[in-house]
Amino acid sequence: MLKKIILLTFVLVIGNYAMAQSADRKVNVGYVYPAGGQQGTTLTAIAGGQYLRGTSEVLVSGEGVTVKATIFGKPVRSINGEKRQLLIKKFNDLRKKRIAEFTGKEPESDKNDKRYEAVLKKMEKELSEPGLTEKERKKIEEYYTVPEHPYLEGIEDMSLRELEHIRSIVTFPREKTQDNRQIGEFMQLEIQIDKDAKPGPREMRFVTSTSISDPIIFQVDTFQEVKELEPNNKTAIPEKIGKTPLPPMAAVKLPAVLNGQIMPGDIDRFRFKAEKGQKLVIEAYARTLIPYLADAVPGWFQATLALYDAKGKEVAYTDDFMFNPDPVLMFEVPYSGEYELEIHDSIYRGREDFVYRVKVGEQPFITSIFPLGAEEGKQAEAVVHGWNLPVEKIALDTSIADGQIKHICCNRENEFSNCMSYCVSDMPEVFEKGSNNSQDKAEQVSMPVIVNGRIEESGDRDVFRFNGKAGEKIAFEVMGRRLNSPIDSIIKLTDKEGKIIAVNDDYVEKDQHLYLDATGLTTHHADSIMTAELPTDGQYYIEIADSQNKGGIDYGYRLRISEPRPDFSLRTNISSARVDAGGIAAFTVYAMRKDGFDGEINIELKSPKQGFQLTGGVIPAGCDKVCVTMSTPQMRPTQIYNPELIGWAKVEDKMVIRQVMPADDSMQAFLYRHLVPAEDFTLQVIKRKWPIPPVEILDTPIELTPGESKVVIAKTQKRAVLDEIKLQLRENPDGLTISDVKVVKQGLAFKLTADADEMKDGFQGNLLIEGIREYYPKDKDGKAAKTAKTYSMGYLPAVPVRVK
Repeated sequence: MLKKIILLTFVLVIGNYAMAQSADRKVNVGYVYPAGGQQGTTLTAIAGGQYLRGTSEVLVSGEGVTVKATIFGKPVRSINGEKRQLLIKKFNDLRKKRIAEFTGKEPESDKNDKRYEAVLKKMEKELSEPGLTEKERKKIEEYYTVPEHPYLEGIEDMSLRELEHIRSIVTFPREKTQDNRQIGEFMQLEIQIDKDAKPGPREMRFVTSTSISDPIIFQVDTFQEVKELEPNNKTAIPEKIGKTPLPPMAAVKLPAVLNGQIMPGDIDRFRFKAEKGQKLVIEAYARTLIPYLADAVPGWFQATLALYDAKGKEVAYTDDFMFNPDPVLMFEVPYSGEYELEIHDSIYRGREDFVYRVKVGEQPFITSIFPLGAEEGKQAEAVVHGWNLPVEKIALDTSIADGQIKHICCNRENEFSNCMSYCVSDMPEVFEKGSNNSQDKAEQVSMPVIVNGRIEESGDRDVFRFNGKAGEKIAFEVMGRRLNSPIDSIIKLTDKEGKIIAVNDDYVEKDQHLYLDATGLTTHHADSIMTAELPTDGQYYIEIADSQNKGGIDYGYRLRISEPRPDFSLRTNISSARVDAGGIAAFTVYAMRKDGFDGEINIELKSPKQGFQLTGGVIPAGCDKVCVTMSTPQMRPTQIYNPELIGWAKVEDKMVIRQVMPADDSMQAFLYRHLVPAEDFTLQVIKRKWPIPPVEILDTPIELTPGESKVVIAKTQKRAVLDEIKLQLRENPDGLTISDVKVVKQGLAFKLTADADEMKDGFQGNLLIEGIREYYPKDKDGKAAKTAKTYSMGYLPAVPVRVK
């Protein structure tokens, strides 16, 4: 049923762009290049996105990194042809100057000089027209003026190679590019990194007068940083371009982080020196920086790495690392000399947001750990495997984890390895003992238990035996892929005669096209989870193997065998919001339920408390999500907050409390979506001259039967009627409509109706009601458009409703 739109007769609270995603202009950042920097340095970077103009602040998580937005611009290909030609002429003049300095000869004129002269003649002709007004003259001059642009910053001091790099960007063939408005603007950034800034990823958010962007990753490292210089698609350091000789250039000194962008069909190469016997780790960061691309298949930049020796022979190649799309080469140098590293997209796609960082050196790198976890409160350590590791074992933090995955890394003289994941549980744990690949060799275990094991070779399988009773429900869960193990598990439950009772390969949890998992980055849900009811008393066998018959020292797993342990975890669908003081932020909280738990979950705002209020914070029994709203205090100075939310539920007579983890709903390849975790929920509250009146929905929850209507009261101060503002339901089931808005003594009244047919199965949850204002934009001559445009004016507090 179409949702009815009605007129709102009071001033709505001014809200933020959130789940409705209406016409509000939310700042979007598609990439930052370079996507990282070295401790103790100041660098210039370019951020590409949409609605970047007016960026007032750039927030960076953690300490020691400050960012200042400087120049705003648009891609060169989006400016008019005359300005583009003037820009190319500027590059050419400087290029010729550098060639003359290097060769001692004045370069000959080229076709660009002639095009430039034609542009100048055209401009002079237009300016010489008789009767021009001052306004018309200024308009012509602006048309021919090269705009301030991030690419032009410091161009006069660039070397010939740097100018060639910029020129390749400016003159890149327009027909080869995939235009994308979401990265159609540029913002130049000045980034200062303190010398003691902690290495690792940071979250960078852009703040404008209307919104806050989703986070983009920026890495802090200890190695020197190197940026690519085009053209470098055939050789890393070309001696000439066409007939133009280039100044000699030294190979990169290791260790280093190599930075670049891949354009359509682009190949980038870097040259470095290496000594015989060095154990180099060449680690690419591509998908790590930008996990999902909404308009690209498979949904990320799929980088490949190839290594060539001085004779041009390929000596190493990879296009991934285990199941991770970001490739890692581990290369023991066979002979001293120069090598060239090549990186490109696996199918030669490219765009400005195909940003990469490649870390090259003898840094520590962990390929696997074992075990993948430990029992809560007990001393434990894991054996680590990899390259250039300073230790063979590493201690695990076994403090209370509340179901969250923990991480460890190795540190060798301020060189940090990659992070590995592990779990801490409150159950007894045992280790697989070895030769247990059949029922007659099965290891006896007692429930509840977590078995730490490995599929040690191709075709291996591990079998465990336990005693059970008729009617007993047993839960089986594998933690492997979620803990960076390459295992693609399959589990099979059989009785003592070998009869199969239950089998599970992959366990996938999703809400339509939105995938729900702990990391938000999993696209192959390879871990097995199942619950089975035992038919008789006796012995049972649970077998685990790799579904692709692979195995090895890295193929670790944690297998839980226990009675069902109902539990849940919680995620938001946004991690950034901006509202006016007194306004309302709206978002969704998702519940990822475990082992059959289907009870009610209560959501509370832990902090900040004073002046903030969460409305609708109940996920009904059997439901996996709820829309909630957060009201902000009035008359506060503009300030950034990091709200913390918790969820609690009664699970088998026990109170279970879980943190609500902030996340962003990110689209992968046109359709699939994932909740990508963020470090913080960032909320900016903006001070306004005129306070926004508070709104309260009275007598909630609203209870209806199918076919019934009730009047809902929104208590608020009376204000002037704004007839152009409309009200509509967002993210709600068909069958609920609103109508008959009336101004009453307490504020506003409207009728809520549950359709008899569409609501016959009932409904329990929150209604999200958004204000929409229509307006007719005017052209430069002041004439109003014929077609109206709309933008969001915000949300009412969430309205809890029960239809039964």
